[in-house]
Amino acid sequence: MERTEVLRKLIDNSNMSVKAFASKADLPYSTLRSILERGVGNASVDNVIKICKALGITLEQLDDMSEKEDICINETSEFNSPEAAMQFILKQPALAAYGGYEPEKMSDDEIIEFANELLRQLKLLGYKYSK
Repeated sequence: MERTEVLRKLIDNSNMSVKAFASKADLPYSTLRSILERGVGNASVDNVIKICKALGITLEQLDDMSEKEDICINETSEFNSPEAAMQFILKQPALAAYGGYEPEKMSDDEIIEFANELLRQLKLLGYKYSK
């Protein structure tokens, strides 16, 4: 997944509009919108750092999330890394729609715990409705 796509999904999951998030990151709205449309590679390092700080992640974590291959639920029974856990969380559209969690305020351990609990709940639903 591209870095820009990771940022887009994290911002979407923050339950803030892009405009509100730009304010939180201390960036002009037009600058953030431009970064999300044109890509992180064209942005200044300072602006990317501001975005990452507002999301509660490091540049290294952003890089790790973008380098990870797509996680397949069938290939894992538990998450051990915050990057894989966050990627799994970001792929759940219902979470983005209903929110109620703030990944930027969660520790790595909480992100892993959250993703593993989501995975357990999905498996339980699968068992319940399998015929």
